[in-house]
Amino acid sequence: MRAARQPFILVMIALGMLTPLSMLALGLAAQAQDSFDRRAMLQSIVDNVILPGQLAFNDASNQLASAAQDFLSEPTATALSILQQAWRSASDAWEQIAIFDLDLRLTSYHNQIDKTPPNYEFIDAVLQGADEITEPYVNGIGSTSKGLPAIEYLIFSIDSTPAEIIDSFADPRRRAFLLALAQNIARKASQITDYWSPDGRQYAARFIKADQSGGELQGSINMLVNKIFVMLATDLQMWIGEPSGIATDGEARPQLVEARRSGHSLRHIAQHLIAMQRIFNGGTAEEDLGFDDYLDFLGAMFDDRPLSAVINERFASAIASIEALELPLAAAVVEAPQDIAAIYENIRQLQIPLRADMKSHLSILITLSDRDGDQ
Repeated sequence: MRAARQPFILVMIALGMLTPLSMLALGLAAQAQDSFDRRAMLQSIVDNVILPGQLAFNDASNQLASAAQDFLSEPTATALSILQQAWRSASDAWEQIAIFDLDLRLTSYHNQIDKTPPNYEFIDAVLQGADEITEPYVNGIGSTSKGLPAIEYLIFSIDSTPAEIIDSFADPRRRAFLLALAQNIARKASQITDYWSPDGRQYAARFIKADQSGGELQGSINMLVNKIFVMLATDLQMWIGEPSGIATDGEARPQLVEARRSGHSLRHIAQHLIAMQRIFNGGTAEEDLGFDDYLDFLGAMFDDRPLSAVINERFASAIASIEALELPLAAAVVEAPQDIAAIYENIRQLQIPLRADMKSHLSILITLSDRDGDQ
């Protein structure tokens, strides 16, 4: 039994709240958790999810910078389309690793890549200002005025045609800002990769070493599961519930949709779910060691079925419901509210066994509010 649990248990005994039978069950549960190889599970998550995700975003951010340079060299409709697709690919890769802001340094890096809502007024002030726009200049401005949302603001539009977007880049400051933003994202992606890398700052090794059980506040298991809880709650409340009106008064507010200009918000939510499922399974291969194996090891059940199977099925249902909807979220909250309600309900149904049953079996302490860690 872990020492951190002993004072709590002694208090329970003194208050007469633990019977000999429940004491035995609690002791056996703690021993079962301690006999599962948590470090091997965290190593699997690092090797099969985190490090590949960092490298994928690193590559995508470099491709985004290259596409920006190509577009500025020859601003055609084809080059703009390629640039917009490079942004979508980079943002997809980003949303799969956005959950891993697990310490203050990583949070700082993450905020500089994707801090919302973007400050459009300051972005416009940069475009209208007099300071030379370079990558070091962009590195020094506020997080809400750079990163992926700032590039989306420059290269996508709700009202303008592609030709009008291209014409806007006749402005030399707009050209300089786009290139500096893309270069800065590539720089931050490289810094994040280095921070995790065994050849760099070696955060992955520290993450694996902090393998304490769920009841340890600073243990990697507790931090990672809490990040899953927060991301699910944020997707439900802020990314779907508020724009659709489901979480408020029933009135759709498409203006609140994240990534509205690119129409890519639902795809971002799907990437969150894909990333969370990969974390849950320790990767994508059957032999990868993840939380599903941990729950199976503990004999966790949900309505007479393995809890791990129920959670995986609900991940699949939530992802499928998003991928089946062809409309952008800003249009769907008005034109297809029943489809948005189905997506919302599927994610909510996924949230139930995670935040109740998985939390209980792994002794997870919820340490973050639903609003903490917002994208």
